[in-house]
Order: sequence, then structure tokens, then C-alpha cells
Amino acid sequence: MVDDRLLWLGTMSGLAKYDRELAGLVDIGESLSPHSIKSICVKDDSLWLGTTSGLLQVSRADGSLIEE
Repeated sequence: MVDDRLLWLGTMSGLAKYDRELAGLVDIGESLSPHSIKSICVKDDSLWLGTTSGLLQVSRADGSLIEE
């Protein structure tokens, strides 16, 4: 999933993002482990993730889980 400068990647162990400005991959799977990401939808300032365990909402700013 691509936004301004980031490529969001769903993996078997969580979520990762590639930052074109930093030219590096940042693994943010720790906060989402053990969720295997199957789909990603961008909505405003959030990412909605379809996982093997259900639907999750995370912040696009830092990848933190949004719990409501």
C-alpha cells in the first residue's frame, strides 16, 4: 500500500513500511505480533488491516495499534 512516501507491507509476522526518503525498511511488526496481515486499507490517518485474527486499526504516523 503506497501513500506519500511510504510503502506499507503486510507480512506473516506483522506490518512493515519502506520509507523512500530514508531508503530503508522499518519493521513495526512487534506491536502487531502475532497477526499475519492479509490486506491493507488506507483511511484518513489510519491503516485498517485485515488479519488472520480479524480487523485492526493502526496509526499511519507511527504504526501503533488504535484501540477503541
